[in-house]
Formats: sequence, structure tokens, C-alpha cells
Amino acid sequence: MKYIIMPLLVATFLQADGLKSSITTTYESLDFKNSMQKDNGVRYSLGGVITKDNSTYKLTFERTITDTKKPPLKENLLVSKLYAEYAYKFTNGIKINLNHLNILSDNLVPTNHAKTYGVGLGYSFDKNNFINITQYYTDFREFKSYQSDLKLEHKIFFDKMMLKVTTIAKYIKLEDYKNNFFSKNADSDYLTAGIKLHSHYKDYHFGTGIYLGKRAFAIMKDGFALQHHAMEFNKTYMVGIGKNISNSIISIKYMYAIATELPMQNKDVKVQNLILSLKYNF
Repeated sequence: MKYIIMPLLVATFLQADGLKSSITTTYESLDFKNSMQKDNGVRYSLGGVITKDNSTYKLTFERTITDTKKPPLKENLLVSKLYAEYAYKFTNGIKINLNHLNILSDNLVPTNHAKTYGVGLGYSFDKNNFINITQYYTDFREFKSYQSDLKLEHKIFFDKMMLKVTTIAKYIKLEDYKNNFFSKNADSDYLTAGIKLHSHYKDYHFGTGIYLGKRAFAIMKDGFALQHHAMEFNKTYMVGIGKNISNSIISIKYMYAIATELPMQNKDVKVQNLILSLKYNF
């Protein structure tokens, strides 16, 4: 419970000093087709963002409950994660980010209590162009993962509409993954690329994106998602829409992915996510 209320308490406390902050709560449904292990599930998260001068603090708690097929699994999956980031933007356009991810509990898989550490460097060429490189290290205890992310952002303005184009490349290198049944069928390294489009028009937000190229044990969403189960994703598609309502933003997103369950080499698993989120700006 303390992880759930922490983002809200921190944002509310610091807002009293006149700081800029926001709270986001998310509900997500998960559906697995052709899976030999998973059926469906739900995910809840609560996060806060606080900006003071040139510093930004982010904290998110996430809880996932997944119904499993028994056998081969003996019980449902219960996973709790905590994500954190500190970022500082210098006046010359340089930005640094420090990330930490902690799997607080995972009742079935050997990635329980895994920890991720990240450090990144970004640069704003101007108000419309930004580049960031972030290096992550994840200690899964039984094996290790190194991930390098390159992100480029470019904003285009058309009268009252803004379009942001984000291109992403991810390189993942695994070590000691052959030593256990959970990860031994993975590849030693992965390279995947993605492109996202996000536009604002008046009070509306529209977004779409695609990832191509295989990936496993990947860190996503700029350090705020970790695909820690033994699933090798190949293609991912996403689309979403949102609307400003007073100080809030309500949005809905749909994601579709094709994956392989690595332990039993079960291919053509379809994963569908429907995500509802509400953000409130203080």
C-alpha cells in the first residue's frame, strides 16, 4: 500500500511549495491468444511527476495480476514493480537522466527482485529537435541484460496542430542466459527499431506507433516498463487518443503484439492490451 500512495503524497506535498506536478492513474487489460501459459490479466499503476526549476522527479508503482493456465503453471502471476527517474536539464540544452526499476515481487519466475539501473544523456538542438542515449543494466540474478537506447524527437507545426515524430533504436545484449531453462532459448543479442507519431490539435491528442525487430527482456517507455517474462516480441503496433478536460487528460490506447514464449518455443502468441489512463495536472 505504501508504494501506491507514495506518488500522490509526494506530489501533493511538493505542490504546496508552488511546484509543477501531476498524477497519472492507469488501468490496463491484457489478453493472450495461443499462449501455453497465460490467459488474461489486468494491470494497475499510479505515478507522479514533479518539476522544480531544471529538475524533474518521476515515480510509478505498478501491479499486474495475470490468470495462468494450470498446468503448466501452478498459480496466477502476481507482479509488483516500482519505477523511478531523476532528470536535470542544463541551460545549454544538455539533459541527464538517472533511472531505477525494481521488481518488488514476482511469485513464479526467476526474475523476482530484479533491478535495473540506467543513465542517459540528451541534447536539445532547439525547441523542436532532441536526441537521447540511455544505457541500462539489469540484474536478473540468474542472468544479466545490457540495453542501449537511441531516441530522436522532431516536432513539426501545422497552424494549430503539433506533430512529434519519435524514432527509437534498442540494442539488447544478454549474458549468462544459457544457464537456466527460463532464458536459455533467447538470442544473445537483439536489435529493434520503432517509430511513434504523436499530435496535438486543440484539446485532442492522437498517437500511433510500431516496433519492428525481435526483442526480449526489453526496457520500454523510457525506463517505465520492463518486459521481464520469457517472451520474445517480434512486432508491436499501437494507437491511442486522448482529450484535455480542464486540468485533466483522459486517454485510451490499444496495443497489439506478436511474440514467442521462449521456454517451450511456442510461437505466434498474440498479446492485446487496452489501456485507460487519467492524468491530473496540479
